Amino acid sequence: MTCGECAITLEDVTIQLGVPISGPLIIAQNKEAIEITCLRYLGKVPEKTDYDRKRVKLTWLKSAFQLDGNPTDREVDCVARAYILLLIGGMMMSDKSSTMVHTQYLPFLSLSWKAGAYSWGSTILTFLYQEMCKAAKMSNIDGQVLNADNGGYMVLLQSLA
Repeated sequence: MTCGECAITLEDVTIQLGVPISGPLIIAQNKEAIEITCLRYLGKVPEKTDYDRKRVKLTWLKSAFQLDGNPTDREVDCVARAYILLLIGGMMMSDKSSTMVHTQYLPFLSLSWKAGAYSWGSTILTFLYQEMCKAAKMSNIDGQVLNADNGGYMVLLQSLA
């Protein structure tokens, strides 16, 4: 890099977020229908208005998953997965809409004792760089701005400013 340039590194991610950067990579290839994925990992199926392709609305995750009374272990697990998915979509790997999250991360949250073994830091950093690349491609042939919004964990980007 030339003088005055800097980049976000995996070390920055682990120091600022406290997430692991070593371990198996998260390679999401969920080919199941969203209804099957949500039922398997969350115990509920969203209404047609609460999802788009493989993404669910964050508002559905907030409203549909509450604990009350005497919850079973399965209900506690499902609410915990929904909460973590809400954090992923709302903060750590938010797309430019900031209203939906991809369900591809749910299989990595299926066993709570194993979820922390994955390299979440490299996934978060990769997602941020992908979103930055999308934002950089922001003009068409006429020079009109098409996609100036950015997604990803913006706190990492702001910390370099």
